[in-house]
Amino acid sequence: MKIKLLLTSIALLANMIINAQKSSEKIGTNPMSISSSAVLEVESSTKGFLPPRMTYLQMNAISSPPTGLIVWCIDCSTYGGLMEYKGSSWTNLNGIAMENWNEVTTLTGQVWMDRNLGASRVATSSDDELSFGDLYQWGRATDGGQLRTAPTTTTQLPTYTTLSTYYVTTQPWTSDANWNTKTGSIWNQQPWNNTDGGVNNPCPTGYRVPTTSEWTAELNGMISAGLVTNSNTATNIATGAFSSFLKIPQAGVFENGGNTVITTKTVFWTTDRLDTYSANEIRFWPTQGAYQNANWYRMRYSVRCIAK
Repeated sequence: MKIKLLLTSIALLANMIINAQKSSEKIGTNPMSISSSAVLEVESSTKGFLPPRMTYLQMNAISSPPTGLIVWCIDCSTYGGLMEYKGSSWTNLNGIAMENWNEVTTLTGQVWMDRNLGASRVATSSDDELSFGDLYQWGRATDGGQLRTAPTTTTQLPTYTTLSTYYVTTQPWTSDANWNTKTGSIWNQQPWNNTDGGVNNPCPTGYRVPTTSEWTAELNGMISAGLVTNSNTATNIATGAFSSFLKIPQAGVFENGGNTVITTKTVFWTTDRLDTYSANEIRFWPTQGAYQNANWYRMRYSVRCIAK
């Protein structure tokens, strides 16, 4: 009995020594070949790693998430995304913040997001940088290319559904031969279907890019209220547009393939394309008033999402 007890004790001690020396764990093939810099290594040539999958609302309902927590959010963008908690907010791997937002109902009866797409808060002033949001090329998805810090490339994307973290300076930004033949798929172009934001809908689930008529209704309301003017004269956009229900900041634009933001303008894309080269936008410009315009797809403008 004493010998058996002694052997058991020796075995337990040996196991403790082995475990104490073992600093890494490995799942998969070659279990004895472990990276010295990893506390956990998963190896496979036929399977992948699947994180917890949940909706945006479920993700934000996680109680006291620790910094570095990772989940797959199934509706944080058109294609879903891997999200990391940064200590105060969730961001995707391109660094795009996913903040809670509210809705605002204007005098037209339309329901909008209360901030620009990509902004971390409602504008507190016309020059509040945290309210500026991202700058999109017309028809592109939320893929990282809309970030103000996105690197540039002259290489067109091979298809209009190709995702890229680059800002494409070439006009148009895609060489896809289907670019002009697809209908009802790119930012909900004609025929209209307001329950569908389109294949590249950049807005969160339940929202889409507004039509020209929807944006024009808001603009006319601002003009009627005396907040902005639509003539070719100076207008106080900085305070006027900010005083509207939509709290529009002076977010700036990237135009003509330039790499420097033009801070004197705020321009919003609509969902209406005109031809091979251009789409409608709503422009707020202190020196020329607020009005509907059209411009090339490669321009980088703000997006304010409207409820479907």
